[in-house]
Formats: sequence, structure tokens, C-alpha cells
Amino acid sequence: MFQSLQMFGPVALWSPFFLLALAAVALLYLGVTGPWRQRFGLDAPVSRKQKAYFLTGIVLLYVCKGSPLDLLGHLTFTAHMVQMALLYLTVPQCFILGIPEQFYERMFRIAAVRRSFQLLTKPIVSLLLFNGLFSLYHVPMVFDIVKTNMFLHASVTTVIFIAAFFMWWPLVNKLSGWTTLSGLKKMGNYSATS
Repeated sequence: MFQSLQMFGPVALWSPFFLLALAAVALLYLGVTGPWRQRFGLDAPVSRKQKAYFLTGIVLLYVCKGSPLDLLGHLTFTAHMVQMALLYLTVPQCFILGIPEQFYERMFRIAAVRRSFQLLTKPIVSLLLFNGLFSLYHVPMVFDIVKTNMFLHASVTTVIFIAAFFMWWPLVNKLSGWTTLSGLKKMGNYSATS
């Protein structure tokens, strides 16, 4: 399996431009949640745990889409499914838990964003949306077409990633007034995604 990667150069294997973009996002995040916090109107300090979640999400995103795992995902279905599990089941949770609540509160002041979010994060809607898109993507004919076009593949995986974010929101968000599931309902929703 790894021998098939020998035909690729270091740029294809390690995506340095994607790495630089993610490093810039991580540095911006650390600046906004650290020394520049008051400039951006963050009253409450951001915990180390929250920062760790966000940075873990950045690292896992790079592993999924910038490391050799991304190329392996085009060559073997096993690597592809490992990539999908990390990208859709772990990374969205890290970002939801890592982004400060005050950013969400500001975002939800925009009525259109709040209404869209309320609709798309309803457990049944988000579950059907994510599972429908994920299943459609893995229909062999659709999968083959998407995997052969770089821009189509990037678009489809981005849309599924956003749907995964909506799906995980009711389960892991800590924002007051946005907790739509509790206790056994969370377990039921989680087992439906697994």
C-alpha cells in the first residue's frame, strides 16, 4: 500500500500550502483567544482545554486532507474510511468545542444565520442531512465520479463536513439556549451516527 505512494512527490504527499493555511488559522485563533482577545470583544478567557480542542481539530484536519492519508484515501477504501471517520466524526466536535461561545453568540445575532442554524441543527434534520449526503457520496457510481474531479471532490467533502458540523451541534455544544438534546436522547442520536 505504501509502495504506491512512492510515485508522488513531497508536495503531493504533504500539501505544504494547506499546512501553511492551517498554521495561519491556528496562529490567528491563538492570537484572537489570547493577546488580542479584548480587541475582538472576548470578555471571558478561553480555557486551555478549549484551545486544545481547536488545535486538535486543526491537526486532524491536516492529517485527513494534507498528509499522505489523503492520497491513500484515493487508493484504498480502508484509508478512505479512516479519513472519513476522522473528518466527519471527530474534527467537527473539536471545532464546536474549541470555538469560544462568544463567537457563536455574535454569529446568532444575525437573524438569518440564527434561523438557518436552528433549522439545520434540529436532530432529525441534521441526522437525515448528514447520513443522506454521506450515503449518496458512497454510492459507487457517484463515488467514482466525485473522486475523479478535484474540485467536485473538494466541494462535496466540504458540504458533508458542514452537515457533520450541524449533526454534532446538538450533541456537544455548550452554548446556553442551544441544548436541544440531553441524556438518553444524546445516546440515541450518537448511536444513529455510528
